[in-house]
Amino acid sequence: GKVIQLMGTWCSNSRDGTEFLVETFAENKPEDVEIIAFAFERHQDKEKALAAIERYQSFFGMDYPILYAGSSDKQEAATQLPFLEHFAAYPTFVFLDETNRIRHIYTGIEGPASPKHETFKTTFQRFVEDIRPQNN
Repeated sequence: GKVIQLMGTWCSNSRDGTEFLVETFAENKPEDVEIIAFAFERHQDKEKALAAIERYQSFFGMDYPILYAGSSDKQEAATQLPFLEHFAAYPTFVFLDETNRIRHIYTGIEGPASPKHETFKTTFQRFVEDIRPQNN
């Protein structure tokens, strides 16, 4: 299965999501689940956007790919994501099974400072278990 992280390097909530993926989830990530990030950036200049993404990836020590996906404008981003009926917030996590079928979408993140952070982690883990091949 795959976890797709829709994010932006400029977004503080996306930073919480990245920290969660790099620090918490990576510790017990199943080998049969991969993570891919799509960065929607505010820089209109592609070179500046790519530089921001490179700095971000390096800063967080991300060991998964982060791809430049285009403008952070939500309407524009939605055209890149026709599989999402409503693109509401960064970050959004999309959970795909081994046939690349969307099984779950989780919008936003309850960061470590939130009392709902443990619920977020539990839900995230349940969605991950659901997309693993032996669970389908």
